[in-house]
Amino acid sequence: MDGSITVATTSGLAPFQYSIDGVNWQSSPTFTNLPASSGPDIITVGDANGCTGGAFTPLVAPCPMRIWSYAYNELIYSCGGKTSYIHIIGVTGGSGSFTYSLDGGPYTSNPDFNNLGAGWYTVYVNDGAGNIISQSFNISDECAVKATYAATVADCGTNDAAVTVTTTGGNTPYSYSLDGTNYQRSRPSSRSSTIADVTGPGLKAATTAATCTNDDGTLLVTGSGVGPFDYSIDGQNYQSNGQFNGLPVGYTQVYVKDANGCVTSNSIRVAIFNNIVIDKGPAPTICEGEKAVLPVTSNAPQISWSPTTGLSDPTSMAPTASPATTTQNTISARSKSTP
Repeated sequence: MDGSITVATTSGLAPFQYSIDGVNWQSSPTFTNLPASSGPDIITVGDANGCTGGAFTPLVAPCPMRIWSYAYNELIYSCGGKTSYIHIIGVTGGSGSFTYSLDGGPYTSNPDFNNLGAGWYTVYVNDGAGNIISQSFNISDECAVKATYAATVADCGTNDAAVTVTTTGGNTPYSYSLDGTNYQRSRPSSRSSTIADVTGPGLKAATTAATCTNDDGTLLVTGSGVGPFDYSIDGQNYQSNGQFNGLPVGYTQVYVKDANGCVTSNSIRVAIFNNIVIDKGPAPTICEGEKAVLPVTSNAPQISWSPTTGLSDPTSMAPTASPATTTQNTISARSKSTP
């Protein structure tokens, strides 16, 4: 509880007394160590003649902590191995001095947890001011089929090559195919073979969020398996560098091609980073029949006030207010028009 209220008295006969609950009075116009509240706090002021008056002001709660960007490998093919990871990329709110814990273990400044096997994990984030949030992740393990090949090379212009497949892992019985469509249970010994559940290259991605008004998100894709790898975000144009910039908020389809021409794709979400700020300034006191300007500053291109009654322009940064009764106005800021 670190909120405070200071009352400015404009009329009446000094000395003044002040109360925040109507029972306990003090000579100081400042109230400290106040918690945040969802509604206004009513301050009562009494003067030397016994006259009293009221004022109110809202206390706004600090921005809650939130994990807005992370990366982790949901599915591994390790048959009980520990090859996955969880990377916490961005946290908003709180004090900003974040430390991280995996499953309630020791807190450290490192947001990356590697060498993880299959199972549920919970990452805790502590801002050093007593605020803790958590995010749970589930990593699954599919034991991949593995195969070795014994081959003889065909002479030029002939069809005398042979490939014999030896298979381990997965669940028997195995099926084999020479064309990727027609499978058989017996082990092939022919020109070529394809195993039913052979997988392509591995793919992991790390993102940074795009701001409200710009396509400025980034995506770093890394392949694993048989390199070198090529990367694409449209499935047509590939590049050797896995870095993609200038991305909008939303899902981007990512493709990784390995040295064998196998392609793996996944839909990666680029999160949004809310960079809109509002400074409402001090709340003015308006006497009945008078007018006052409600000064607000913001980097948002669109402003709206609610309710609009008694306001000269409900879309202005500084409308003139002339309320008939005590009114609490709410301001909203947007980065662009809502469809």
